[in-house]
Amino acid sequence: MIASLRMIARPRFGISRHPAPHATQRAAAASAPAAIKEGSCPEVHALMGSGKRYLDVRTVEEFVAGHAPGAINVPVKLAVAGGMAPNPEFPSAVAATFTDMSEAIVVGCKSGARSMVACEIMKASGYNDLTNVTGGWMAWDSAGLPTEKGAGAPAPVIKERTPSEVHAQMGNGKRFLDVRTVEEFVAGHAPGAINVPVKLAAPGGMALNPDFPAGVAAAFADKSETIMVGCGGGIRSMAACEIMKASGYRDLTNLTGGFSAWQSAGLPTEK
Repeated sequence: MIASLRMIARPRFGISRHPAPHATQRAAAASAPAAIKEGSCPEVHALMGSGKRYLDVRTVEEFVAGHAPGAINVPVKLAVAGGMAPNPEFPSAVAATFTDMSEAIVVGCKSGARSMVACEIMKASGYNDLTNVTGGWMAWDSAGLPTEKGAGAPAPVIKERTPSEVHAQMGNGKRFLDVRTVEEFVAGHAPGAINVPVKLAAPGGMALNPDFPAGVAAAFADKSETIMVGCGGGIRSMAACEIMKASGYRDLTNLTGGFSAWQSAGLPTEK
């Protein structure tokens, strides 16, 4: 770790005149979450050169327009009408990408504000070696450090395709993610489909599956992969696509009409 990284913590003011802390106080201090560090862009660039990973928490659109080479994008906030709103899937998406909470992670955004919010969320989840990029992407770009864009890819757009079109895509090797419940999936599904429920049966209706992002990340490690997504009628699968898009997936197709339309089209099924 670079010596010049600045700790966000209360400074010391000389030798304490109070008695030595009790053993329980020392234990509490030892178990307290580590402070979030601040690192300048050159310092962070050096950390990345030594193998540390960079988490960019800007929106997908900002990320695609330009980012630090090799950075991983998980938006902490999403663009909504009138401003920005917290991304409810941020903690689970981070957990799926950074499974070791002791890993040293550098976190950046446009200017350093959103990334500090992200660091606080991650710290509360148990991550204990976090460095916020001082000045964010603007400072990185101004410092003349290496940058890259989304390999020329446009900002992701969720496509809609008919059952016949999705079937043809699957014939070309594209994978199908079925986001219905396990019970619905077992009763019948498209051949070769992968089941990760986006919602679960709950008292009074359906509730979001908190493990959906992690389940998707385990099944689809390459976020540039072309993925077909379907459910019963096309509603849950669109919600799943939005969650996946926010997590960085770039090539998503929603099955119009869902499995009901698939069956009505007389396409192959299996149980």
